[in-house]
Amino acid sequence: MYFTKDNTYNDIRDKSLNQWLSDLEAHEDIVVHGGVKLAKEYLQYLKDQNLKLQEEIQLKNDYLKKMARPNMKLTVEGYKKELNMKPHEEGGFFSQSYLEPDGQYSSIYFLLETGEVSHFHQLKGDEIWYYHDGNSLDIYEITPDGQLNKISLGKNVAEGEVLQYCVKKGSIFGSIMKNKGFSLVGCMISPAFTYEHFKLFSREELLKKYPDYKDVIIALTYDE
Repeated sequence: MYFTKDNTYNDIRDKSLNQWLSDLEAHEDIVVHGGVKLAKEYLQYLKDQNLKLQEEIQLKNDYLKKMARPNMKLTVEGYKKELNMKPHEEGGFFSQSYLEPDGQYSSIYFLLETGEVSHFHQLKGDEIWYYHDGNSLDIYEITPDGQLNKISLGKNVAEGEVLQYCVKKGSIFGSIMKNKGFSLVGCMISPAFTYEHFKLFSREELLKKYPDYKDVIIALTYDE
């Protein structure tokens, strides 16, 4: 090939060739002069094609390296790193995956490990939860009319789990990871999430309003 990994020799040869062509360019013969011009154009074409080929090879090698890495798909730390996840105020870890430019909706990745909780909170928009990976987690929802719902978000649909669930605006809800391992889900809300539309509830406030749900409220609120 014209270029090798170490271009020292080829660079010298390239300079010599270009110098020779430049000398020929001054030749009085119009045929020689035209031939030199065509030769230079062809050499530039070959360089451009070679560069394009090298870029394609690099992309292929990068992809193969990525595929050859240890599979982090099913590891908590792998997801946290690859998705750039940070601790969430409500509990667990999250990273924003999309924000609609006009604020119509937004979406996040959300992750809980064994024993972790997303504490009871409220949003001013419908939020759809999507199962992605790991084991199931339980969503607890207190609806505006005071009903307590429990939803298991996971892949075992034959056992009553659901792959997605919509928490209606105005509901007070949280989630807990009781199974071993982790649960990775997605949450999309409309309008887009803002902390101004986010309310985290105290244990005292909820116990006073919903005393019949004492056990769940204690599990899904911060210890004051």
